[in-house]
Amino acid sequence: MNPALKKGLSIILVAALLMIPLTWLNSLVKERTMMREQAVAAVARGWGGRQVVSGPLLAIPVTWKSADGKDQSSTWYVLADTLHLDVEAGRAAGLPTVWMNRTAHPWPASVEPADFNVADCLELATQLGV
Repeated sequence: MNPALKKGLSIILVAALLMIPLTWLNSLVKERTMMREQAVAAVARGWGGRQVVSGPLLAIPVTWKSADGKDQSSTWYVLADTLHLDVEAGRAAGLPTVWMNRTAHPWPASVEPADFNVADCLELATQLGV
């Protein structure tokens, strides 16, 4: 047999033998990639559900005279959760209302606007003359 042919066949045999561990490694990488995607999906399912945004709770002690002249007292609680409902609640309680609009978002046309529309606390202080 020709020595060049022997060397060529030996190279082909070694290359074929090296394809076996390369195939195993490729299979392992695909399996790990699939496991990673499943883990990411599981975390997203656990944390990507309905989002709840809450704010500070404001407790307002209120005292008033009833129709028969007796002093009445209660505590009103206001939780900031929706901008137009909070303004309506404040207005219903007889309080001045402020909409702090940091993003210049338009006020809903169906709701009477707040007494003050400001971008930040400094602007509110200026409008109030503080």
